[in-house]
Amino acid sequence: MAEGLYQPHLVVEGEAQQWFSQADAAVHAAADSHQLADLLTAQVLHFLARVTKAPAGAFVTRRLQEAAPYY
Repeated sequence: MAEGLYQPHLVVEGEAQQWFSQADAAVHAAADSHQLADLLTAQVLHFLARVTKAPAGAFVTRRLQEAAPYY
């Protein structure tokens, strides 16, 4: 970090891109709206667990909490 080699926005951006691709796959795989809601909830929880382990995770978690629900 001191040398400027770590860029937290890139870590979070990579996790977000992975989450979007997983969410897109869930939308196409879900049989009904209840299953879709369950899949997306599980993905959000998994995403938050991964991101909060990153140094920028607290920032991202706070921004997600402040944002309007995506559903």
